[in-house]
Amino acid sequence: MTKAEMIDRLAAETGVTKIDTRMMLNAFLKVIADELANGGSVKFSELGSFSIRIVSEHDHFNALTGETIHSPEQKRVKFKASKGLKDRINA
Repeated sequence: MTKAEMIDRLAAETGVTKIDTRMMLNAFLKVIADELANGGSVKFSELGSFSIRIVSEHDHFNALTGETIHSPEQKRVKFKASKGLKDRINA
């Protein structure tokens, strides 16, 4: 589902205009991104939780070229699905 499709579906479900739905969805996504950028986490009991994990610096091997590549420490977004979501998907 694309963002445009999400806006259409949310507008249909709620009866709110697409313009207002787009503004709310953009604000919602901004709040989540801001919280993660500040090192926090976001939890939805019906969906799951988003958090930041740190991947330490490491070297890895490029099998095509044979060279060793160094990757610096990075922050990555981690998503863990809730039990309810897992049950719904597997039903």
